[in-house]
Amino acid sequence: NAKGFLQTIAQLSNSQSLNGSCDLGTISSDLLGDYFDFCLAKLPKFRFLSILIADSSTKSLSVALLKASQWIDILAEQGKSIEQITSFLRFEFNIGEHYFVELSSIRAFKRLWLALLEAYNVPTATLPFLHATTLSDQQENQYWNMITATTQALAAAIGGVDSIYVRPCNSLDKADVFTRRIARNVQHLLQSESYLNRVIDPASGAYYIENLTLALAEKAWQQFCKL
Repeated sequence: NAKGFLQTIAQLSNSQSLNGSCDLGTISSDLLGDYFDFCLAKLPKFRFLSILIADSSTKSLSVALLKASQWIDILAEQGKSIEQITSFLRFEFNIGEHYFVELSSIRAFKRLWLALLEAYNVPTATLPFLHATTLSDQQENQYWNMITATTQALAAAIGGVDSIYVRPCNSLDKADVFTRRIARNVQHLLQSESYLNRVIDPASGAYYIENLTLALAEKAWQQFCKL
């Protein structure tokens, strides 16, 4: 079970400094505080609150924001600070093939998160951990998938996630040494040749991206308010 998994992780010698994350699935309200207290004491840097953003639609963004706000409400009633809650949060984006929409949705979610914190009157705004997984193994043509992996990872990097997982071009169950190396090298190229890890917001000031980001954020916020 979830508690047993966390207890197993906590037995590691570096548990206090372990910087990782997991998806525990659906967590009931009565167990949420218990897991929180356990991780605060045993796994202070382990992000156990994971929310999947299935695609770049505004509906997915608003649903993810709602789930986070529900967790915040439950834990805040138990005396947890929003800063502590944020440190345990992890949002995972599935990155599809709509390049500009994908990167703009990540940027839009950051704005939505800051708006949520403002609604809670949080004095210091901090972003949660953002992870991206490419959907770059969807086609039968492996070489097409290699190109797709690059553009999807590029969208995630420009959008400003904290980590990226690039799927091998021939799916996880068929991946071999070569396809895993190609997937891994996508991130190396983005860092070592494009230097995207050295720029805070590469898309800042781009008219089309800025307007698309704003449009996605405004529509998602409207949908969130109706949920």
